[in-house]
Amino acid sequence: QSVDNCRLFVGGIPKTKKREEILDEMCKVTEGVVDVIVYPSAHDKTKNRGFAFVEYESHRSAAMARRKLLPGKIQLWGHQ
Repeated sequence: QSVDNCRLFVGGIPKTKKREEILDEMCKVTEGVVDVIVYPSAHDKTKNRGFAFVEYESHRSAAMARRKLLPGKIQLWGHQ
């Protein structure tokens, strides 16, 4: 059963990337990005936890981005 969800979990993000860098990269490779939510590492507040939540303007935008971001289809910062 499909649920209208506008937020995607994106893992494998280099821990040195800042929110703005992640937002820029996601806007380059997907359409309809509204926001990026990044949590700082518990041990080092200057680093992220290696994942982010990407908020899209609609369920359709999120679904299209999910298809594009499936493993093996695209690389972000040289990572799958």
